[in-house]
Amino acid sequence: MKRRMREAVRLELLPRVGAKWDIVINPRKGLHGADWESILREVNRLVSRCGNP
Repeated sequence: MKRRMREAVRLELLPRVGAKWDIVINPRKGLHGADWESILREVNRLVSRCGNP
């Protein structure tokens, strides 16, 4: 679970925000059964909520 979240953040979040932020993500139990597309979609949603493109 942690590896999937780290990879999603590496692919989706870091290229968009760079080194401007310290990032802490606390995944919920639902992540365990989530498919890859759902994880990527949620990471993108979180970035959007923080005011970044």
